[in-house]
Amino acid sequence: MQLEGKRIIVTGGASGIGAGTVKAYVREGALVAVLDIADERGQEIVREANEAGPGKATYYHCNIGNAEEVFSVFDQAAKEMGGLDVLAHVAGIESLKPAENYTPEDMDFVWGININGTIYANQAACKIMKTQEGEGAIINFSSDVALAGQPNGALYAAAKGAVLSWTRSIANEWAIKYDIRSNCVNPTMKTPMYQEYLDHLEEEERAKFLAAEKMKVPMRGKWVMLTVTWLQSWFSWHLMLQVTSTDRLLPLMVAVICFADKNNSHLFNTDGSYSIRRKADAEVCNKGTGKLYSK
Repeated sequence: MQLEGKRIIVTGGASGIGAGTVKAYVREGALVAVLDIADERGQEIVREANEAGPGKATYYHCNIGNAEEVFSVFDQAAKEMGGLDVLAHVAGIESLKPAENYTPEDMDFVWGININGTIYANQAACKIMKTQEGEGAIINFSSDVALAGQPNGALYAAAKGAVLSWTRSIANEWAIKYDIRSNCVNPTMKTPMYQEYLDHLEEEERAKFLAAEKMKVPMRGKWVMLTVTWLQSWFSWHLMLQVTSTDRLLPLMVAVICFADKNNSHLFNTDGSYSIRRKADAEVCNKGTGKLYSK
């Protein structure tokens, strides 16, 4: 079991990718706090996960767009689990309409959950992790549309682009300060949200969209779950600031590694900038005992 004893919070755990993530983590032996507002479905996912075991899941009602509620529930879950090692932030919503028809209310709704909610959840996790011994880890879920765009879903695409940029920023900042790794997964797969998007399209638009999709090799749900499980396991201890694209069969993992003495100071490059994996590594490099390799 890759995650035995890990204490994990999963937001948006009542359906879709979030539900699959919960089951994958419990299957690998983790203690999982499942956060959502769909209480009945969330409780059902928890029951299914616990029946399979060997880990354990517990459900908590939490509106991810409400900062006070997020911080309160995170604190409660961490206290009951005995700490927090990992946050998998999956929660998100979309509003489908032509770009020119979006209203300020639409923006408040979509961005309030997808952008503000991401920030609240990450801040709440950071608040707990930075007081603990050892390393913390955050996985944020963006979307392939953050890079590719989404006709009739421009607000969702814009919000997911913000999630990607936010993750890159905290990866640089919190690794050095608090030993917190941050990575981003950009999935495209068939979920209830995906089906809702298809149902919203006119027949001609749907045909064009599906034709374009056939040009891809999308990852099946099982492969995405393997990716998110691996990202929180011991085997990914060296990875930070990675944008994992799951709209192709093979995830994109680009890493530039700095070896510093026997402590191995690891730095990663995805966009021409360097990111130090953790505070201890920064201290090693700053003392002049490490070398930085750009190639």
